[in-house]
Amino acid sequence: MISASALFFLTAGALAGILTAYFVSGKTGKIPNGRDLILRLSVSGILLGAIFCAGSYCFSWALQARFSGLSVLLLAVSLYDIDIRKIPNRLILAALVLFGLTCVFIKDLLPALAGAAILGGGTLLISIAADRIFRRRSIGGGDLKLLFIAGLYLHTGKGILCLTAACLLAMTGLLLRRKKEIAFGPYISASILLCAFFGDAVLEWYTAL
Repeated sequence: MISASALFFLTAGALAGILTAYFVSGKTGKIPNGRDLILRLSVSGILLGAIFCAGSYCFSWALQARFSGLSVLLLAVSLYDIDIRKIPNRLILAALVLFGLTCVFIKDLLPALAGAAILGGGTLLISIAADRIFRRRSIGGGDLKLLFIAGLYLHTGKGILCLTAACLLAMTGLLLRRKKEIAFGPYISASILLCAFFGDAVLEWYTAL
């Protein structure tokens, strides 16, 4: 039996997902009205509803607020990246503002900055080296900024796990879709949320080996 609070978050998440998908689709103009748009709205609503609801069981109220807000932004990031292969800077800025507001209650500024520096800075250096070796752009600027956000929210251990998961998911996507390039933002976004929920358990399992 679902609790009243979980039902509230389920409903709030579903509405947030539908509205976010509708707004982004209107901005990009890539999904016309009709069956495709209805499918996008339905999937977005189900996903965010499930995330909001699961967060009510797994997180404290402060973490629930942080990752519920972040999930809305990550959905927008994913849809923009799918539609126009671009992650708007305003979404990255919104994620920074959200972190700053919730950091007041969670008090994790130092480990968050360390995670952001290691994940964001490390992938930037790797990207620069890869660009020079292969003489082509390996990862977009928006993806690098999103990885900085991943390190900020997840800290160092789960941030590195997030990068690993995103690369594995993206390689799987490339193989299944048989394309040379895909939008990386959705895979990073999915990995951020997966690591937020399951990262601690995975790291505990790994260190116990």
